[in-house]
Amino acid sequence: MDIAETLIDEDNFYAGSRPRNAGEYFSRVCLQMGMSATHFTGPATKRRPGAVLGSRAGPRGIKQGVPLASMFMDRYLQNTGQVDWKPEDIDDIIARSEFEMEGSAEEGTLMMGQIDDPQKLKAKKQARQRIKTADGTRLSPEQLIQPLTLSLQVESMELAFPYLLINRWSWKLLRVVKDECHPLLSQQYSPAYIERENQLPFVVGYILLAASKGDLRPLQLAAEAVNGLITSGAGGFVIKVMKVCTLISSLQ
Repeated sequence: MDIAETLIDEDNFYAGSRPRNAGEYFSRVCLQMGMSATHFTGPATKRRPGAVLGSRAGPRGIKQGVPLASMFMDRYLQNTGQVDWKPEDIDDIIARSEFEMEGSAEEGTLMMGQIDDPQKLKAKKQARQRIKTADGTRLSPEQLIQPLTLSLQVESMELAFPYLLINRWSWKLLRVVKDECHPLLSQQYSPAYIERENQLPFVVGYILLAASKGDLRPLQLAAEAVNGLITSGAGGFVIKVMKVCTLISSLQ
């Protein structure tokens, strides 16, 4: 999950800034799932079963990433798209990258660093037609191909990341947490707090709601469930998967 956050940016994880306490985590989860925080505040017995107070923003999903690789998908996956790339086209693609070259190849310090500053990233994406050097001469093909190649390489990990696998394990984790916390949550919010399998993410909201009110018992039970899943073999499995992803990205 830490790697996923690094790859697809913090904005995809939180509706707003990173939360600092249980109350903020609760509100962020509600907004992320497309619900109003008021859905969790009233007694469950006074709400209609299945009723959800939606926020105007709706559910938040992962924004499309790999901006450079996406430019080639039509050409190499759909057999459509542009073929006759010109220097201006290559430069326009490079400008979409969320990474920048740091150091120099001559000194052996060349590396690609991710641009964390939103304003700097916005300015970079707006900067087009940069195919001329400071003295007015045109950049050589090598000067264009090198940053393009390096930028595509740093996107390879995001392309190889097993999103479907992490989704399956996330649901498994939610089931384990729900089973551990169900007796206590049923007592606090009535058995109707969850009625269908697709409502499993709501369990996180109720746990954080209790924590925001000073009751840490559900959170402690959830921690025990997570630790139990990790020690039962899930932790080692994740390490093996990420080693395979790293190998795949290095070969691309």
